[in-house]
Amino acid sequence: MVLGARMIYAVLKLLPTQRKVVLMTRDLRQIRVDFALLKDSIRRNHPDYEIKVIKHKKLSMGYLFAAVREMYHLATCRGILVDGYIIPVSVLNHRKGLPVGQIWHAMGGFKNFAYLVAGTLRARTRRWRR
Repeated sequence: MVLGARMIYAVLKLLPTQRKVVLMTRDLRQIRVDFALLKDSIRRNHPDYEIKVIKHKKLSMGYLFAAVREMYHLATCRGILVDGYIIPVSVLNHRKGLPVGQIWHAMGGFKNFAYLVAGTLRARTRRWRR
């Protein structure tokens, strides 16, 4: 299956690139706040770029058509941002120089954990102990 997808993607990469950034998410319900903020920032700083938000679907009967559509956008874009592990982004061989970024979903959790020790004896420095 992966080999077939790579072959289709190799053909799609022959298409010209477009002024397009792909934001790919696994959240099918709504666009998360971080993606919404990124979308607004890209729109402000690069008004000539299309922003394509793709809600990545899991394997199902209709997934084949969705996968080809995803591969088309990945093959013709100038940058990719994902919010987690998304199989097509990880297993396909992208064009040389195509920037792929991942918004790490636990960063807010990390900051929260760091501040939990503030004001306690477990804090590393006196500055955090208050």
